Amino acid sequence: MIRDDAELAAARRHLSELEEGLAALRLQHLPGSPKTVELLSRGYRSEIADLTDTIHRYLGIPTCRLPDEADITLRIKGRDAELGQFSAAAIGDCLRHFENGICGIAAAQHGENEASASRARRACRFPLTGVGPGSVTLYLANPLPEKNQLPGFDEPVADRAIQALTDGIRWSSDMSRELGGPAMADATRNVLLFQVFKAVGELVPRHRGVDSVEVRLARRGDQVEPDVLDVSQETGSRARQWAKRIAAAGIRTMEAGVVRAIHLDNRTFQLRGRDGKTRPLPGTFPPSLFPVFVDLLDKRVKAVGILRSRSGKERFEVESVELA
Repeated sequence: MIRDDAELAAARRHLSELEEGLAALRLQHLPGSPKTVELLSRGYRSEIADLTDTIHRYLGIPTCRLPDEADITLRIKGRDAELGQFSAAAIGDCLRHFENGICGIAAAQHGENEASASRARRACRFPLTGVGPGSVTLYLANPLPEKNQLPGFDEPVADRAIQALTDGIRWSSDMSRELGGPAMADATRNVLLFQVFKAVGELVPRHRGVDSVEVRLARRGDQVEPDVLDVSQETGSRARQWAKRIAAAGIRTMEAGVVRAIHLDNRTFQLRGRDGKTRPLPGTFPPSLFPVFVDLLDKRVKAVGILRSRSGKERFEVESVELA
């Protein structure tokens, strides 16, 4: 936002520098490498459009945007978050955490069973379309329409998950919210809440010199301006605390693995060989399942129950079980 004529002059100087940078980029790579120019210039063009809009709003001129603006923009902000200085691995982590977070939310929203949850995860894959200059800026496109839809749902899978993520960002950014607020839902509702706050908490790279990640969503429908949300390190920390409290309250989930170490007197067991998990999951079962667990040693099962996590230790309270 420009507040006075001195800031207007500074904005015009910066706009001129960006335009000179774009011209130099084109001079360096054209006509030989048009694809390189397309990839590297997207950041310049987007920032020029943003700054031009800001100047026009201050001067009272109607604004316009690039027709090919990115669907989603992630901008890593901070003193050490400059392209050419920031770790490539950290950039990859930011992309991976964003996409994995959306996948987790979508699976919770559509996870009536493991098959539908898996389809929802596959629907949320975001192509990287460009990398911007200055602060590390990543431009993403929405998933392809034919992959972003599930039978029985009118709203695209990724759109619904992104809306839940933005709600979580706003909630986590509101310092007036009590920390215990979201964890008051039942275990079924807690699945979605946990995934939302886990996604918000992991969005900001926990690297020295990184202050926040700006999430910018392209305009939709009648929106005049795009949604711009800033996820600070403090916001991420609050979200992670909420995710921990929700996990401690209990999450209804399905776990698959091999039953080992059954103790019938204590009605305890371990679930091993879970996909992507190396540590065994300690579990308990109710008296009604005693006759079932007698015959489950070394057998692969699917179990539904309440997963609780406190101080890094998990416990799975089984409600139903069947052979996988």
